[in-house]
Amino acid sequence: MTVTDEETVFKIGDVVSLNSGGHLMTVVSTDEGSVTCDWSVRGDIKSKSFPAGALKIAAEPAVPLTLEELISEVVKAREERGG
Repeated sequence: MTVTDEETVFKIGDVVSLNSGGHLMTVVSTDEGSVTCDWSVRGDIKSKSFPAGALKIAAEPAVPLTLEELISEVVKAREERGG
């Protein structure tokens, strides 16, 4: 089952956050306008239901650079500074 607010469809497995910010949470169930999410605080799993309108899909996390990419970026920055 999926739950929608006026603009967003939430489904199990989506990574979301509150519209006001806070922890990244994973949607674990949906039910008629309510979305239940789990998240972790210092290794302790929390769970709570929220109205669909209080949530948004979280931005994709940045993909970390490989060591080679990082070295290349550092070399490029040094060259641009003339050093």
